Amino acid sequence: MKFSTPLFALGFALTATASPLEVRDLATFKTIIANIQSDADALDVTIKAFTSGDGAAVSAAADKLVATINTGVTTANAQPVLSDLDALGLTTSVNTCNDHVTIVVDDTIAKKAAFTAACLGPDILADLTSQLAAAKALATAVTAKVSDLLKPTAAQLAGKISANIQRGVDAYTGVAGC
Repeated sequence: MKFSTPLFALGFALTATASPLEVRDLATFKTIIANIQSDADALDVTIKAFTSGDGAAVSAAADKLVATINTGVTTANAQPVLSDLDALGLTTSVNTCNDHVTIVVDDTIAKKAAFTAACLGPDILADLTSQLAAAKALATAVTAKVSDLLKPTAAQLAGKISANIQRGVDAYTGVAGC
């Protein structure tokens, strides 16, 4: 019984420090990230499938991803500040999302010759630039929802996603249209 008493006290102390009036909805943040990951995967499918043409499917998928990220910004901004424990609970989700973003960017760079041959280089650059701006806005919104102690970690995690998208922007910068 003595062993369980300190655990009970720790649990009580942790719950007592949380404001009962404040709703901390970790699930909302995980849903934002999952939706972005899903749309990034859908964009990747269209990028891999592209061989020639007007790129309408790629553009539509890219637009959907940006809209999803922007919706995530609005949703995140409406949330209360996360507890440190909840904020740390986002680490795996953000890293997994970054892995998916890495794949999309790598595949977009790998398709550069096909996109350029179809005169879509400037369009792809515009899509990537929009994704980068949206990702930075989301990073700012999510970072604002963690404690000052965790802001550097949150910024670092979000920075990985922005850096990946920046690689795509760099790859397509200066690509001429037809």
